[in-house]
Amino acid sequence: MSIFEPFYSLLDVLFGWMFSLTPNPKTNMVIGIFGVAAVISLMINFVNYAILDREEIKEKKKKLAEYQKKFEEARKRNDTKKLQKLQREMLSLQAEFTKHTMRPALYYMLPIFIIFAWLKNFEPLQSYIAMNSGFIVELPFSFPFWKILRMGKPDALGWFGWYILCSISTSTIIRKILKMPI
Repeated sequence: MSIFEPFYSLLDVLFGWMFSLTPNPKTNMVIGIFGVAAVISLMINFVNYAILDREEIKEKKKKLAEYQKKFEEARKRNDTKKLQKLQREMLSLQAEFTKHTMRPALYYMLPIFIIFAWLKNFEPLQSYIAMNSGFIVELPFSFPFWKILRMGKPDALGWFGWYILCSISTSTIIRKILKMPI
């Protein structure tokens, strides 16, 4: 028995029903992964909304843009001392900005890892994947570079690819609703 077993049982109750809404197994997998992606996107965006100071982020972005403008001017003048000074200041500000914006990740990374581990062990999803060559969604277009890289079907996504696509779209919508910077 895994130490995550109690969490898996809880996730079975919270998310498992999303994978059995219709008689069609493919539709169930599509809906289930979409639901999980939407819930994770909500969690991430609400944590960011609650923790991040949007005004401070806006101010730091503005400062970075000013530094970049000064940096370009110094580069045009070929002022190496000014370039080095500006680069140090920019790196310091970027490190501070990154530290500030990554702080919320401390709150949601562990739950996300547990949810992904649950998905990897969720029997209905794994059974469907095993019976369907790992693909969940057929796309109306193909990725030409997948043919070159020989990455499976160029017009299909597995559960993780579908999760990423759903996560990006739901996150964008949630950020617009919450008026957060994208």
